[in-house]
Amino acid sequence: MPKKKKGISPLTAIKPPMPSLPFADRGSDVRLWSKGEVLERVGLSFPTVWKMMRAGTFPRARYLGPQKTMWLASEIENWIMSTPLRRFKGEDEKVA
Repeated sequence: MPKKKKGISPLTAIKPPMPSLPFADRGSDVRLWSKGEVLERVGLSFPTVWKMMRAGTFPRARYLGPQKTMWLASEIENWIMSTPLRRFKGEDEKVA
């Protein structure tokens, strides 16, 4: 009977490589924000953010492990910049 090599499980040996992320080749500075950082920046409660993520109107968090989720800072910043400007009474429909 052949000896098994220690330290290598059959599942580890056939694990596919991690896919490359689309921003990996751009050399950009990828920043991750925690739940607290996101809530502080957007001024919303977590239940509101959760409902918006489920509805597809807020960027979804990235799963990093048990009890650890983070958001890409660039996605949150883009979401903030895409929110509509407040209109004032008597203002035209089109505001720059």
